[in-house]
Amino acid sequence: EKNNIADIDEQSKQIIDNSGDYVKQQLQVEVQLQVINDMIAFIRDDKNDKRPIPSLSATSDPTFLALLEKYNALQAQRDRLSMGSTNSNPLLSNLDEQIRPVRNDIIANLQNQANALEVSKQRIAGESGQIEGFIKKVPRLERNFLDLSRQQEIKQALFLYLLQKKEEVAVQKASNLA
Repeated sequence: EKNNIADIDEQSKQIIDNSGDYVKQQLQVEVQLQVINDMIAFIRDDKNDKRPIPSLSATSDPTFLALLEKYNALQAQRDRLSMGSTNSNPLLSNLDEQIRPVRNDIIANLQNQANALEVSKQRIAGESGQIEGFIKKVPRLERNFLDLSRQQEIKQALFLYLLQKKEEVAVQKASNLA
């Protein structure tokens, strides 16, 4: 009870399985975080300010997807307009003014997602650390459990031996009276 153990072998297997699950979760979060950070770098790069932003499969955030769709639609509209006009066209300048805040909103949304993933990564690392700590304690707990089991077996055998002797003495005493 003190060590919260019911079946040490089964719990050890379960903990090791959970440890593997946490490693998978941690890798998934790290991959998502890297993809988002790469996307932020892509968007911030001035060479890409006139290009549409590729779809991001690492997120399913509806706000991000709506911003991305709006941004790419504005970029497509700008590309069509720029083919038949010069950079001094007021419509082109107007589109650039519409694109800039959407671009900033996309970056802010991606940064929020990255922050959320960092928090998730820290939580998973903490839980994984707790599991690793318990895994390190298992051999000591198992040894203590085996010691207690041996003591229990010895005391049980001694109790049965004494009980048997008591019965033998009772039988012998009953036979002496007759």
